[in-house]
Amino acid sequence: SYFLAYMAETILKAIAEIKYKILDHYSKDYFLAKIREKGIRLSARQGKFIKSILLWKEKRINIDKYKSIYGVVYQTARHDLLDLTGKKVLVKSKEGNKFVFALNTEFT
Repeated sequence: SYFLAYMAETILKAIAEIKYKILDHYSKDYFLAKIREKGIRLSARQGKFIKSILLWKEKRINIDKYKSIYGVVYQTARHDLLDLTGKKVLVKSKEGNKFVFALNTEFT
């Protein structure tokens, strides 16, 4: 009976993990569909960034990290992120002396 209880618990944990992954996957699709639906134009780099950030566990970035990932200068990184903020795709906050950009969870 201990074995059956252990197996049942293991199966329930696996089902919960699968449900989480399915919900996470469809939330990404929903976010991208809303961008298309609203007719928001993104540069190729911004589109690539949005697809990437949707996969990250912590859905936040600062200008320096954006620069290093996409190999652009400060002004280009700043422009891309502020443009996405202006389109309400990202929200901007300040942590210490740096601006941090995160996905806008209220983007619908």
